Amino acid sequence: MLNLIVAVSLWAFWISFVGLSIILLFMRTGKAIYDKQTLKDSLFIIFLPCSIGLYIKYKEKSVFKLYYQILVIIQFVLMLLGSIMVFYIHFG
Repeated sequence: MLNLIVAVSLWAFWISFVGLSIILLFMRTGKAIYDKQTLKDSLFIIFLPCSIGLYIKYKEKSVFKLYYQILVIIQFVLMLLGSIMVFYIHFG
């Protein structure tokens, strides 16, 4: 049972940290290119941490923003599952 918890924790961490981070980066890049933003705005949207640039630049609701927020929530939940490993190592 402990092996299962550790495996789920590690897989959740790597999927969220590597997989979803890259997907969200590509989504922000695609949105900046598709909307033909200036270079400064594109860099602002793509590289500002925690998607702050995207949320500042695009305040209106859209289908893209809905899908993006769903992926951010999934990433957050997977990171919470991944943090179980940290607590296990620290307190175990």
